[in-house]
Amino acid sequence: MGPVLTLLESTDAERDRIIALACRAAEQITAAARAEAAAIAADTERRARVAREEAARQVTALALDEAARAVDSARQQADRTRELARQRMPDMVGRTVDLIRHLGSEDP
Repeated sequence: MGPVLTLLESTDAERDRIIALACRAAEQITAAARAEAAAIAADTERRARVAREEAARQVTALALDEAARAVDSARQQADRTRELARQRMPDMVGRTVDLIRHLGSEDP
């Protein structure tokens, strides 16, 4: 029985050594996976920030373009209104003068 027990003891020791190696390997794999996951998360966060900044730049540029078009449109409308007033002013002044003369001739 002695040789069998010795054989079993050496098998137990080998099993314990293999289990210890497997545990260390599992810890290393877990640590590496955590480090990689952290790196991926950091990269994802950086990419998201860059994407948000780019989207903000695009929205700002579009808003500025739209504002510039609105200002141009308002200026054109103001120019048309001024031109219309300039064209109609002599007739309006003439009517006003005629009305004042007419009202002045009605005085008793």
